[in-house]
Amino acid sequence: MREVLLIAKFIVINVLYNLV
Repeated sequence: MREVLLIAKFIVINVLYNLV
């Protein structure tokens, strides 16, 4: 179930990059 955490982290990073 660690893949979900990795995907969530990737999504958060992508959202942060989009905000910048």
